[in-house]
Amino acid sequence: MATTLPISATTWITFWPMSVPNSAEVVSWRLETLLPGFGPYLRARGFAATPDQSATFLRAIPLLDVACLDDLRLAARIVFGPEPARRDEFAAHFDRYFQQLTDLRPGDEVEAETSKLSLAAEPPPNEELHDDSSRNEAGSDEQLGSRAFPGSSLDPEVLRPLVSALPVRRSHRWVQTRARGEAANVRSSLRQCVYFEGDVPYPMWRRRRQIARQVIVLIDVSGSMKKATQDYLLFAYGLMRLHPDVSVFTFATRLTEVTIALRKNSVTAALSEASETVPDWDGGTSIGRCVSDLLAHPHCANRTRGAVVIVISDGLERGDANELVQASKRLALRARTIIWATPLAADPDFAPRTKAMAALLPYIDALGDGSDAQRLASFVTCALQPAGMKSCRK
Repeated sequence: MATTLPISATTWITFWPMSVPNSAEVVSWRLETLLPGFGPYLRARGFAATPDQSATFLRAIPLLDVACLDDLRLAARIVFGPEPARRDEFAAHFDRYFQQLTDLRPGDEVEAETSKLSLAAEPPPNEELHDDSSRNEAGSDEQLGSRAFPGSSLDPEVLRPLVSALPVRRSHRWVQTRARGEAANVRSSLRQCVYFEGDVPYPMWRRRRQIARQVIVLIDVSGSMKKATQDYLLFAYGLMRLHPDVSVFTFATRLTEVTIALRKNSVTAALSEASETVPDWDGGTSIGRCVSDLLAHPHCANRTRGAVVIVISDGLERGDANELVQASKRLALRARTIIWATPLAADPDFAPRTKAMAALLPYIDALGDGSDAQRLASFVTCALQPAGMKSCRK
């Protein structure tokens, strides 16, 4: 018979085993050790399954009216959001992981199989770094914590040249103009003809409106960046006050959007809200996985298309450097400009000495000083100028 999964708030699942035809016996399984392992299981197989997505999946199961494994598969697909090209692969991994629900008989243990899956889902070993003074502060282990920021502010005049230097794009909306534009506005011209009784004193033109491109700010909040984290948040807060289309994300071992938190009118309230929103302050560093998570969400990935991406990080990746390179390559294909600011560039003898940063150079447009908010604003403004800085991309 068809498998049914009535799920209560205690995540007990009752179903009819498909391996026993015409069976009326109902088997209850407690899946507290099985469902949490699905996210790491996907991540070990190359999917961008974040801990936040795994937690959302667990919270969603008791709230959904799940009647069969197909409903559970659909819920997992919505929460984890695999790429369209990998949806069939995602479904195959789902079937393989949850196959034990239909293969096991009453009385069999689920925990033994689950422990094997958990071991298989462990992340790859850390990528070794070249010699660097900050390597002791960077790590790949997830460390959750909170931060409290003292009251401070940033002069908005520092950011006005940056906003003025932002590239523009042509909107799909037309605006009317009396000067010669891109096309004649026939409708307005005919109205003028009727109003002036057949005479057209001057033709009406129209052109496409130009608007500034969207800005994506990615702020590293790991332990090796904690000295300047407040300055970077103030930079993002001030930029949002002057430009209406700015999205702000923080990352350490997980990706968190703080755009809504920084929309507060008071800078103190905005920093306090951001402090409560971000769970992994001063934690480890997993840049590649966080960038992959950004591109895995369709809504976030659409915002990167044609945008100016500002990454503020020292680049001390302790995860898989290949994952960071592949994610940056995908981001470079979507974004118009990628600007990487690092506090390490304040040293006149700075050079990318980590494997990750050396491999990133072909995919970023500018690499420079981001040691504080004012230097960061100056560097980004220079990088956005047409002749300000030569692109690093090959």
